[in-house]
Amino acid sequence: MGADNILEATIITPDGTLLTANACQNTDIFWAIRGGGGGTFGIILSLTVKAYPMPSVTLWGLNIAAKNGTSASAWYNLIARVHTLLPQLQDQGFHGYYSLIGPPAADTLTLGGSFFLWNATNGTAERIAAPVQALLAAANDTVTSSTFSVYIPTFHGLVQALPSIEHVGTVTNIASSRLISRGVLMGDNQTLFAQTLEKIGPAAVAPSVSTPLP
Repeated sequence: MGADNILEATIITPDGTLLTANACQNTDIFWAIRGGGGGTFGIILSLTVKAYPMPSVTLWGLNIAAKNGTSASAWYNLIARVHTLLPQLQDQGFHGYYSLIGPPAADTLTLGGSFFLWNATNGTAERIAAPVQALLAAANDTVTSSTFSVYIPTFHGLVQALPSIEHVGTVTNIASSRLISRGVLMGDNQTLFAQTLEKIGPAAVAPSVSTPLP
């Protein structure tokens, strides 16, 4: 994070004092400006921040959709199995995000995600993700799935490649996020986890506007 990489700041405090804050002098101000609110402790005129080499990145995309006739229970059991593979991907450097979406935002139950692998040689992402692809291939009677992998030499190139599409005011869904512990994914809780996902996740059929809220 940006606050973790500040080495020094030049700041004017509310009483008009110009000072330098770093790990050796004015350490209380240095600590405060990296965690307080804007304008709370003074006006920062300049910052010295730690720099890092520009990383290369592999973007790995994943899309899964339930086939017609796939029950919600079958879908979430598969999604729970996919989740059990995520810790080993993370241990090998995969980081990213995904969304579970259902009607009316999508025609069917879907999972779409983007994952990033930093400073890896070309082809590494495919090797790491092979268990996920094998699981999905074996479940082709339940879901359709696709993956893609793109190697981008610089982070700047990644930013340029990503779309900047706004959806403000064009959709009427509600997003939420969940924290799932590694113990849940790696333990003997797969069935219970699938049942929980089915309970709190998107429904296979869009609710009627007349359906009362619980």
